[in-house]
Amino acid sequence: MKVMYRYFRFFLRLLILQKNRLTWWVKCLMSRCKIKSGPGIVLSNTVYLQGNGHVCIGNKVQLGYELANGQRQPIILQARGVGARISIGHSSCIMNGTCLIACESIVIGNNTMIGAESLIIDSDFHGLPIDKRHEAGISKPIVIGDNVFIGTRVIILKGVTVGNDAVIGAGSVVTKDITAGTISAGNPARVIGSVRG
Repeated sequence: MKVMYRYFRFFLRLLILQKNRLTWWVKCLMSRCKIKSGPGIVLSNTVYLQGNGHVCIGNKVQLGYELANGQRQPIILQARGVGARISIGHSSCIMNGTCLIACESIVIGNNTMIGAESLIIDSDFHGLPIDKRHEAGISKPIVIGDNVFIGTRVIILKGVTVGNDAVIGAGSVVTKDITAGTISAGNPARVIGSVRG
């Protein structure tokens, strides 16, 4: 009986994965974004593709995970304008509820993990002075290196570069560049250690 139950779970999981893949390709066809994706994408959550820009997803990227928090929250990849670009490197992992909004550019390296419900935005969207709040705000590219680990509910704001191998603690707000190989946390995020001990 246990063996039959195990086979049933295996085939059920396989059906869900196939459904997710079919849904993904339908979304790619229906989206106004220009989408390029490599083979081996693992879809374990709903993904919304929004905007008129370019979204490039590398090989073996995992989008969502059924046991992570934010299970019912979709992943949003929003390349707003025609020139906007989101690029996710090979073997990277984006968890449930994560929102990437690019007015200019968000580039994520290879083997990078982004925790659930994180927010990465490269723009202020509107001016900050009272008389300029109906005008377009400042946008600056975000670059996240290879082998970066970003904890749950991290916010990364415009113009930030996160160096290779860096770790950002859960709940941090990143407003300035993070040096490669460092551990950072807090609001605003500051260096608290090194991954090399």
